Amino acid sequence: MKTSAKKKRKVKKKFNKFKFILLSLLCFLFPIKLTNQTFTKNRIPLGRVRVTKYTHFEGGRTTASGHYLKDTDSHKICAIGRDWWKKDIPIGTKIWVEGFSYPLTVLDTMAIKNHKGLLQTRWVDIYHNNVKEALNFGIQWREASIETN
Repeated sequence: MKTSAKKKRKVKKKFNKFKFILLSLLCFLFPIKLTNQTFTKNRIPLGRVRVTKYTHFEGGRTTASGHYLKDTDSHKICAIGRDWWKKDIPIGTKIWVEGFSYPLTVLDTMAIKNHKGLLQTRWVDIYHNNVKEALNFGIQWREASIETN
C-alpha cells in the first residue's frame, strides 16, 4: 500500500515538472507585451489628480451619501472633489487611478475646502481601513481616468 502512494507522488512530481516546462516554453514562444493600453482603453482621461487616503476613524463609518464603510471596501471606493461631481462624474462612476489594478467606485464628494482652508479640486480620496498605511501614503499626484461603459 505504501509503494502505490510513493508511485502516485512520483507521477505527480513528474506531471508538475512537465506542466512547468510546457508553460515556460509557451511563455517564451508567445510573449505578452505589457503596455499601458488597459489603462486608457474605454476611458476618458482626467489628467493628473491629487490622490490621498482616508479612514473611517476620521469621520465615522457612514459616508455623506449614506454608504456604510466596511473593511472589505478598502481600496475600492473613493470620494472626489466637488468640482468634478457638479460637472461630469456622478455617484457610482468607476475611476481608474494609476498604480491600482482595479477601478474605484465614487460613492461620496468632498467638502469644498479642507480643515486647513485648502481648496479640494482635482482630488481623489481613497478609503483605506488602516490609519498608519493611509498616513504613510501621504499626498501623491497620479494619472486618472473615468470608465465609459
